[in-house]
Amino acid sequence: MPFDRACCCHHSSPQASSSSYPTARLTLRTSTDQYEPFSSVTRNALHHALSEARESLSDEAVDALLDAYDALSVFADVPRCLRALASKPTIAPVVFSNGTLDMVSSSVQRSPSLEPLASIFADIVVVDPVRRYKPHPAVYDYLAARVGKSADEARDMWVVSGNPFDVVGARAAGMRAAWVDRQGGGWQDRLCGEEKTWAPTVVLRSLDELPAVLEGGASSSVGA
Repeated sequence: MPFDRACCCHHSSPQASSSSYPTARLTLRTSTDQYEPFSSVTRNALHHALSEARESLSDEAVDALLDAYDALSVFADVPRCLRALASKPTIAPVVFSNGTLDMVSSSVQRSPSLEPLASIFADIVVVDPVRRYKPHPAVYDYLAARVGKSADEARDMWVVSGNPFDVVGARAAGMRAAWVDRQGGGWQDRLCGEEKTWAPTVVLRSLDELPAVLEGGASSSVGA
């Protein structure tokens, strides 16, 4: 479909424990060029969390828990936002995820609140073909290619995420980024020190704000 802007919606990774195990494992794999499918990372993160809590589950219980994770409901503002974007022919929503295609497709198709809106997504883009994880630059280059944008057109793309590392990766690639700050604590990430150009283009308290931002620009911009 023809479009002027691509809106790439982040598919959240599991927070299986209070530790940073999933993010640390992705960082290790990316930095050492040792790719591991995200389904394996998810399973390992669950086992790590259980070990930290000194708990155990049978293999059947682990499978059931991971299966349930692929059918979660979404925040109430997500369906409203998607319906609003569906009415705008110049915007193409795309799912952009570290997850495998099977994982993400399952999440979209089995979520009781997301499945009725699955057709709104123009594509599901995952990192498997690149064998790198966000925020590696190659992942964002691959995303741009998938939506038909050149490097010079990166600014026409928005990455929408609640994860600071995803925002930083998108901004470093020349894309615009909306960070969803549901807690209202403000942008506090110091991953890039004082590098303001890698901060979010705009901070949203709710996805209800996103359609107006995409149409009219980032009037409440907090970054370059």
